Amino acid sequence: MIPIVQQPEPATFTAKVRIPGKAFLKKKPNPTSEDFKKAKAQYWNRSLDDLTKAYKNICAYCCFYLPLEGSVDHFKPKTKHPTLAYEWSNFRLAHSKINSYKGNSETVLDPFNIQPGWFVLDFTNFHVRANPTGAANIRTQVEETIRVLRLNLDDSLVKFRFSIVRDYSKGDITMNFLETHYPFIAAELKRQAKQHSIKGIIP
Repeated sequence: MIPIVQQPEPATFTAKVRIPGKAFLKKKPNPTSEDFKKAKAQYWNRSLDDLTKAYKNICAYCCFYLPLEGSVDHFKPKTKHPTLAYEWSNFRLAHSKINSYKGNSETVLDPFNIQPGWFVLDFTNFHVRANPTGAANIRTQVEETIRVLRLNLDDSLVKFRFSIVRDYSKGDITMNFLETHYPFIAAELKRQAKQHSIKGIIP
């Protein structure tokens, strides 16, 4: 994960999402997940295109480019914080799989609030780690975030990180491509000064 700057709310958001959402909450102030589904009150999905455009197709949590797999994540779970269910400030663009892993967890760090270098990439096994030089309380929160989102437990995520670095090492993709499509990997290659030395060493 890398820090993400919160983007402005779209001009059409209130009409498309907030107004119908508030109308639903007026009838059902404390909805369950089933209530949201039964009432077809998932108005947040109307903002997915805007969210995708605002955050340039990048998942807030795994930092992968999302051509098709994007979803609206409620950073504060909607069933626990229904008043935030239809608020742009509570939305994060997330890979659908990562969103399902996160579920109703409230222990995941907010990409809007993290600092550079809290999360690091181990290029020996392509696991995401807590920066060992960070403060103990921050390391604990980073490790919990990694655990909940299964950033290492899901082997497909690990293999995908490897494949992207391998393509860069082979010269099939450029640093500019990494920066726009896989910014966490790009940031770690630069932070660890591996952007040149790693070229040509991964077959």
